[in-house]
Amino acid sequence: MNDLSISEMNCDPNTSYEFGTFRLIPSERQLLRNPNSSTAHELYGKVLPDMRGGFDEAFVEVKHALDLDPFSVSISETLGELLFYSRQYDLAIAQWQKTLELEPNYGLAKNWIARAYEAQGRYDQSIDTMINSYAARGMPETKVAELKGIYLKSGWKGFWRSQNAFFENNSRPGYQEPYRVAWNYIRAGDKEQALWWLNRAYQIRSAWMPSIRYDPLLDSLRSDPRFTELVRRVGFAPQS
Repeated sequence: MNDLSISEMNCDPNTSYEFGTFRLIPSERQLLRNPNSSTAHELYGKVLPDMRGGFDEAFVEVKHALDLDPFSVSISETLGELLFYSRQYDLAIAQWQKTLELEPNYGLAKNWIARAYEAQGRYDQSIDTMINSYAARGMPETKVAELKGIYLKSGWKGFWRSQNAFFENNSRPGYQEPYRVAWNYIRAGDKEQALWWLNRAYQIRSAWMPSIRYDPLLDSLRSDPRFTELVRRVGFAPQS
């Protein structure tokens, strides 16, 4: 549920994690031993939807983490993720705006705001937020103008088709998170490629895979029996 792997996050040294087949499972014993560790509560809350299938307990944990550390950028952003995945998009956007008040250049929050607009079908705002985020991180003005021009000319699906074509023809060596690549093919309306990349994410045990059963950006695939089977292979019953 995050653009960073757990290993890249600044974890509390007293927080213990095991990486299972698809689940990051925090040690509840460690959490009980460290009830005032905001990071322990935050990261426990992040995985509760994967472990339990609901969001109520997750909100309790993450809100408690925020009470312990109200100026934490990470916890504020995590609360936004839970709101997004539970499909409370306006509240999620408002939460990430609070995150940006704490850290105006926090690109991760801007990325999630763009996704929330996308989930609402507000594609103009989604693209605008995304491209402005790129510009804030130093993208040359000529490239910004090019991207805006592609969207104005080709629309939502056409924009992502062009981005996918660039990815296919110019992908540099190195790791590409297949779950997020699947998002881009969904955006372009290419179900076959989206399913291929999700299966690739399954094969490499992507840490994103537990969100497959509740991620709203995958909704267009949920009627496909191949997607249903993939959810089962991950280890979950499909959401009704």
